Amino acid sequence: MKLQHVLSTFGLLAVMITSSMAYAEIFRNSYISFELPANWSCRSEGTEWVCFSKINKKAKEAIIILTAKEAGPADSFNFYETYLKQERTVPNAKGQPMKSKVLHVKKVGLAKHTWVDGMHLSSEIEDFYTRYLATVKQGLAIIVSFSAHKAYYTKYSSDFLRAIKSLKVVANRNLLAAPNAGQKGPTTNPFGGPTNLGGNLNLDDPPKVSKSKNDLMGKVIGGILLLLIGAYFIFKKRKK
Repeated sequence: MKLQHVLSTFGLLAVMITSSMAYAEIFRNSYISFELPANWSCRSEGTEWVCFSKINKKAKEAIIILTAKEAGPADSFNFYETYLKQERTVPNAKGQPMKSKVLHVKKVGLAKHTWVDGMHLSSEIEDFYTRYLATVKQGLAIIVSFSAHKAYYTKYSSDFLRAIKSLKVVANRNLLAAPNAGQKGPTTNPFGGPTNLGGNLNLDDPPKVSKSKNDLMGKVIGGILLLLIGAYFIFKKRKK
């Protein structure tokens, strides 16, 4: 066994461990679940869930926002697609009106469910890329947005992509069986600001964060790595 071969094996295993351990948590509330990036956390803020990096919390480089409401007549895939194809006007840092740049709008399938996927530049905050995922299911209109400053977007793009690919709607019909569930939230501007949930819709349950299968895989690979290291030193000792 050559030293170069051993080091290459260790390097490969290290990459595998990093990859498997990076996504060790599943965020789940009462209507959606997804793989949470490493060192991120989510908290309820009124009618929204806000997720951010615990490491770069003060820097405010990136943020994930989840919101849902009872679907109204205007909530549909065609409406979301049409809405996202339009430029949005928001104030810039000087308070002057600024139009967003539409980068893409399309329908995608995630976990065998259709979502409208749109991406803008400066649609929420100046110089921030924001990717919107919107869908309707089980009587709910659900919108998830992934935002990061353009100077750091590459840093978070793989995290966002992994989270998006893992999006699953976990809501069921019982979620809307609340006394005031007949009230509808506004649909004229579903992508801007907090969504007004009507009545007692129970969308803000504490999230359930669980270890995923990748965490177990990481531990297994870590054990194999330790065994290989031990075998390598035994081999070197016998060779002497």
